[in-house]
Amino acid sequence: MKRLLNTKWTMQKKLIVYMIILALIIIFALFAGIMVIGRFDSAEKNIQNSLDFQMEAFEKDMSDYFNSLAASSIDLSSHISDFIESDSEISGANFKNLTDNPEKIEQVQSVLLGQLSQKLQYHNCSGIFVMLDATVNSQVEDAAFSRTGLYLHHNRYQNDDDMVLFRGIASLGKSNNVMPHRKWRLEFRTDLFSDYDKVVANAKLPMNQSYMLTDSFTLAGTSDEVVFLAVPIVGSAGTFYGVCGYEVSADYFTTYHAQPAAEKRLSCMLLSCKDDTYIPTGLACSGQDNYVEPLSGNIQVSGIPGKLSKISGGSQSFIGIVKEITLTPNNAPFTLAVMIPQSDYSSAVIKSIVQFVLLITLLLFFSVSCCLFFSKRYLSPILKGLEHIKHDTWSEEPSPIPEINDLFAYLAKKDEDLSAVQSELAAAAVIYQEAQQKYDAAQSELEEAQSQLHRLTRSRRNDVDPDNYSAFLIGIKTLTPTEKQILDYYLAGKSVKEIAELTGVKETTIRFHNRNIYSKLNVTSLKQLLLYAAIMQQNNEN
Repeated sequence: MKRLLNTKWTMQKKLIVYMIILALIIIFALFAGIMVIGRFDSAEKNIQNSLDFQMEAFEKDMSDYFNSLAASSIDLSSHISDFIESDSEISGANFKNLTDNPEKIEQVQSVLLGQLSQKLQYHNCSGIFVMLDATVNSQVEDAAFSRTGLYLHHNRYQNDDDMVLFRGIASLGKSNNVMPHRKWRLEFRTDLFSDYDKVVANAKLPMNQSYMLTDSFTLAGTSDEVVFLAVPIVGSAGTFYGVCGYEVSADYFTTYHAQPAAEKRLSCMLLSCKDDTYIPTGLACSGQDNYVEPLSGNIQVSGIPGKLSKISGGSQSFIGIVKEITLTPNNAPFTLAVMIPQSDYSSAVIKSIVQFVLLITLLLFFSVSCCLFFSKRYLSPILKGLEHIKHDTWSEEPSPIPEINDLFAYLAKKDEDLSAVQSELAAAAVIYQEAQQKYDAAQSELEEAQSQLHRLTRSRRNDVDPDNYSAFLIGIKTLTPTEKQILDYYLAGKSVKEIAELTGVKETTIRFHNRNIYSKLNVTSLKQLLLYAAIMQQNNEN
């Protein structure tokens, strides 16, 4: 800045530079303030905040949904256990009598069918099932894997009353307006039931600690990918009666769990983690107004949990956040993933950068334009006023700037003051010349007096006693400082009264010193003293 002040730039150039610097400082302060209060966040932070909000909503949705299904499944298990134990033919140790007893199995299914159909109508799921630990015919091939029971499945999710019978006695379903599915089978196959052995292993009381969510699998003979929320059916004495629960299909989950999303192509997934590998559970959904193909196969997540991470699987790549969630007491924690396609993320980042650059460019253009305009408007009158001063025409046309007019008035006053000073200097020069003349005259008189004194001294030299003069010279050296000072005053032509005033002592004291001086110098009068002093001075000059 100091170097700029010392340059030979014009006022207009300097003002433009100063205003541009001021504009840059203001712009910097503006952006700093906006950054501090968080009103101009980067695209990455905006997406992070949006996905954090989506994660909260998705996490609450999953937690509430599976807790509700678990509570209903436990209630269903308790009702079935109570129903079985109320029938002495099949309760407790007699439950094995249900195997190879088609009439009793039909009787049990006829009672359970109404309960299952009613629960399926009033719960958000795609199917409901009861699989009892018995079989209609234990003599057929693979009977060890065959289990009797009921399995109701929604045919179309938009109509809760439109359900089909996937497993169970077909005639019983038809009599209750539940038509068999095109892939209907009489009984379940435990070897095709995902995680059946794990569910059986957890068959213990209390029931709220025994349910689990199975791995996803494809229903036999269909393309439907489903998971089961399975609860063992256990009697009061710990007898294992079977398994019941709800089915959640991938299609149903996608349809009924679409998320209200701010992001255009949002994707939400429920993942399971095995051996540090993320595996889809088959449950995925998108935003309400869009559909995004979910990831498949083993999924790779690179990043910090809770922060933006790259989530990829197959040929697809997403940017999102992941978070662990515990849904059941017998499953490892699941992982929720909320994400958008990486291409959308990259586009948002580029768009943010372009917007930022455009904003800075517009601000700079606006600032420079304002600087040029205002500097011109501000300096034009000043430059015009300077031209008037330069050509001495400022009195002909007043300036529109009050400060310029004040400057003109100040310059006029200075001209008047300068004329007055010049007049005073001329008068002083006259006075000086007169004083100089008087000084020259006085100097001539002094030189004449000194000449006369020298002549008088030479004429009186013969009248001086050499011995007395020698005593005078010797006495000079014996004088005290005070006496020498008084002697000098006498030699300067001062009187006793004047010497007393100069030294600040009384006249009597001066006369006392006089006697000492006369005695030491061997003189008897002031006239003799002055004569000896004049001779001594003359000798010194020679």
